[in-house]
Amino acid sequence: MVAFRPALLLLALAQALAAYAQLDAPAKPPIEQLPAGTRAVLHAYPGVQAHTIDGRVAALYGKPMTEGPSPQAAEAAFWAVHPDALGVEDLDLDTAAVRELSNSKFTVFQYKQRIAGLPVEYGIARLLVLNGEPHKVVYVSGIVAEEPETRFEPQALSAGDAIGFVSNLGEYQHLVDWSDPDWSSTPATRSMARSAR
Repeated sequence: MVAFRPALLLLALAQALAAYAQLDAPAKPPIEQLPAGTRAVLHAYPGVQAHTIDGRVAALYGKPMTEGPSPQAAEAAFWAVHPDALGVEDLDLDTAAVRELSNSKFTVFQYKQRIAGLPVEYGIARLLVLNGEPHKVVYVSGIVAEEPETRFEPQALSAGDAIGFVSNLGEYQHLVDWSDPDWSSTPATRSMARSAR
């Protein structure tokens, strides 16, 4: 666990900077202005604090929250009870990593966000479990995006549009003979070609 000591030093430095930044920080928004899912966490666990950045929930911390017989059980219990704790309904997170910190004192779960099956750039979340009997969630943070009001439209190019785009790229302008793409290579691409017509 020696490799994590620089990470812990960095975490301590970040916390110190955050504490210093709080000296001049504006007052926390009233609880009524927080999203319903965040308010539910604050009511369920008195003493838990919500940190917001530009009106968005960035972290929940301060007191233990859900618990379980294992770190995974505590983590699963948190998301089962509070799926919208970070203020985003239908939050879709893929587990990116699970690691132990501080000589197994903590387990951190790292996530990447998806919306409609697509990865969200910089959409990340973390959940920290204090290991013990029982294991307890003590910190949740994230930079997550809300789903757009209108769903993503499927993008489709005609064969002519695709040829026009690629043939205008500098590295392909020396090519003079272009043909329509061949969609017949796999059953999936054949069905895509049929639906595009």
